[in-house]
Amino acid sequence: DAMIEARMAELEPGVLTAQAGWSLALATTGQAAVLAAQILDPHTDCEAAREAGALWGLARLVAAGRVSPMTPPLASARRAARSLSIAAFPAIAHATLARPMGRPVSNAGRRLRLVLASALGRI
Repeated sequence: DAMIEARMAELEPGVLTAQAGWSLALATTGQAAVLAAQILDPHTDCEAAREAGALWGLARLVAAGRVSPMTPPLASARRAARSLSIAAFPAIAHATLARPMGRPVSNAGRRLRLVLASALGRI
């Protein structure tokens, strides 16, 4: 229910502050990453999965114009991703697609970033 409510808030019009955008990302894509990581590895670090997964949600909000362009908390999310097990990493691999300031990436670039993230185990 909380994820559905957060997703509905994500769809509402208006611009959010950076902090509100991060909180919303933690509640949507962050929580989804936790659920996926727990399926992949029942002993996963839930807070690390939430933080790394939220990076993608924040990038989506910036790209949609819901949050003023900003540099996402990449260093913190990268540390969180490194603490996940190899089994749980696919739950947050998509966070590698988050781009600072919402800059677009080509389809080939997205694929390459996902392959490298999966091969190296880091975002």
